[in-house]
Amino acid sequence: MPVKPRTRAGSGRTLIGSSDISRVLREGSRRTGRVLVVYAFPSGRTTRAGYASPRSIGGAVARNRVRRLMREAWRAVQGSVREGFDVMIVGRPEVRGASLDEVATDLERLLEEAGVTA
Repeated sequence: MPVKPRTRAGSGRTLIGSSDISRVLREGSRRTGRVLVVYAFPSGRTTRAGYASPRSIGGAVARNRVRRLMREAWRAVQGSVREGFDVMIVGRPEVRGASLDEVATDLERLLEEAGVTA
């Protein structure tokens, strides 16, 4: 019996390539919040998001938890985001122990400041 390839929900909307990520970090507008830093760069394509959790957050388990929180927060605010942006969401060390509500609130405010939300 053939196995179907797995697909991720929202696949194709994740910022993956290192050249795309470095362009957003280098040329995008930066907004710093309490627990996150958001970089937004107008791409003219479908809006894509990337997630980064630096080692200053902690070990692998802590960084993975932070990336899961950031993805869930993005899903919560994604409906109000305009098309045509590449967004990098970077966790700050203060994100350790933060709830999903805190992360989503911070993300929503930063996206609004960056002019990404409608």
